[in-house]
Amino acid sequence: MLTPVAGLVAGILAAGVGAGFVTGALLIVAGIIIYEVLRRFTANPVYAWRLRQWHHSWLFLIFAGAGVMVTDFSRPVPLNDALTGSTRMAYGRIRDLSDRTAGDRIIVDVNALVDSAGNVRACSPEGVTATIAHCEAVPGDYIGLPCRLIPLAASPYSFDDAYPQRMQRKGILYEADMEEEAFPDYDAEKEKKPEHRLQTWLWNLRIDMERFVECTSLSMPVKKFLITLLLGDKAYLDSDTRDLFADAGISHVLALSGMHVSIVAGILLFLLYPFNFFGLYKWRYLIALPVLWGYTAITGASPATVRAAIMMTVLVASLLLERRNSGWNALLSAMFVILLFSPMSLYDAGLQLSFICVASLILFAGPVNPIDHRAHPRLHAVAAAVSVSIVATAGSWVITAYWFGAIPLLFLPANILVLPLLPVYIVVALIYFLSVLAGMELHPLAWLLDGSYEGLTRLLEWLRGDSGTSVEVTVSLITVLLWLAAMGVAAVWLHHRRTRLNMGMAILLATAALVTVPMAAAERHTEVIVTNSRRNVTVRVKSGRDFREYRFPANTVGEYAVDGIRIVSADCSVEGAAVQPGCDVLVVTSRCPDSIAWLMGRLRPAHVMTYPTDRILRLPTRDP
Repeated sequence: MLTPVAGLVAGILAAGVGAGFVTGALLIVAGIIIYEVLRRFTANPVYAWRLRQWHHSWLFLIFAGAGVMVTDFSRPVPLNDALTGSTRMAYGRIRDLSDRTAGDRIIVDVNALVDSAGNVRACSPEGVTATIAHCEAVPGDYIGLPCRLIPLAASPYSFDDAYPQRMQRKGILYEADMEEEAFPDYDAEKEKKPEHRLQTWLWNLRIDMERFVECTSLSMPVKKFLITLLLGDKAYLDSDTRDLFADAGISHVLALSGMHVSIVAGILLFLLYPFNFFGLYKWRYLIALPVLWGYTAITGASPATVRAAIMMTVLVASLLLERRNSGWNALLSAMFVILLFSPMSLYDAGLQLSFICVASLILFAGPVNPIDHRAHPRLHAVAAAVSVSIVATAGSWVITAYWFGAIPLLFLPANILVLPLLPVYIVVALIYFLSVLAGMELHPLAWLLDGSYEGLTRLLEWLRGDSGTSVEVTVSLITVLLWLAAMGVAAVWLHHRRTRLNMGMAILLATAALVTVPMAAAERHTEVIVTNSRRNVTVRVKSGRDFREYRFPANTVGEYAVDGIRIVSADCSVEGAAVQPGCDVLVVTSRCPDSIAWLMGRLRPAHVMTYPTDRILRLPTRDP
């Protein structure tokens, strides 16, 4: 499965840089030609043995072409500018809905537009994001949005320049400029809506489960934690709790992933264990598998949970067919299915982390453990808890640093303390919820859940202390590729060919990856944005992962020094003000009567920004 998956990934990446349908077709044709040539030469057994490695080439080309074509088919096509500018109503089906502070944020797959003249025009499904005060509809409903479509663009008051590209990979090209609140439109002529659709039913079931948890007697922090832990709704947790888990290196506990699916699968198989007493062990797995897929669907079917469900399906199929199972082949099969039906998932950080972590565990966790599980099973389990954390972090730190710009330092003690107790906590929570459903709430279990969560947060706060628990490290794409190549060569050396060449190549690639890390750190910048404010000049500054905001007093000349960069605000005349010349950034407001030419001669700034501005300044960070 490695060659088809590698070809599919290569085709998706090629489509991301502009390759289209024709390129995919040519790659498939080239693969077929190579196959036919090899088939003619391999009629001779001697030639067949010599050319056996070349069969990977045609297989790779065919699946690379398939990757280009499926990506090209799923690529959203921008609408005509004249059509979007004249749009007054958009009709489509809700893909997703999330609660935000500013209102409900919905993502709609629009397939019909109404212009200002009342003409209805069909279009291919276009992803549109909209924020409304309150949405009565749910995912799966067909609604009408009175709006004007605006192409997504980076906000001049945000540091996230990659927002449009990231949304485009999810098939979202436009945002809705709402003229009034969205309203559900169930006109039978517009859409034949079944009375019960699966997506809507699953969404309502998830909401009912969240409301059930909210109505229990648990403390509010524990309710939010369990909703996030069991149902994957991250909207319930505040930023402080997320930062606490992230600093400790266990943020994966909050993100519904394969670990949670594995725990749920383990609980299901344990409950169904009595089937083995009657020789019905196959029925045990056949019952657990649909329940597991139902849980995956209810929790949103994120790429990480779908990956785990597919792996479980492959392993169960191997068991039922009495075939040899392989975790590595199951992982590759899951990746192949996900990328074939959703090629843009390749750019999802969650899927990348999930795949790298699981691949690292499959390839390295066993050989790294120095204890023989037959001779010392208990000591082997203790060593496995340590080796699993080390291997998973060693494999995925580059992905974490690339996407989030930081590496947690407390991952080892936090994971060793938390992960073994997490399944126990989930089992206790499920028993408690079942007791509530049965009408006899077990208050000791509620006390245990509340106390355990409070103890966990105190432990994480104690581990974090007053010092930083994460290192700000920003790596480039080259670092990621070099490190992953080193991991791949190390896996080949460990499992296939233990030659000095492979070992030396792995060490060389890993060293090259580590050497490139300081190069990316040397390019660190401080970003400055002057934001809209009615009374005061407000400057937002981002340095690494640190966000700060400074408010200058009105009708004054103020100054701040941030990371060795001097920022001066002129909200009145600078004449007579005690300001040293040579500042890095000068912010000039409309209340300042001095001319720009005079200010530049007086203060000699490196950069001038008017208030408000429509651009972001990126300045090299200097030591204060």
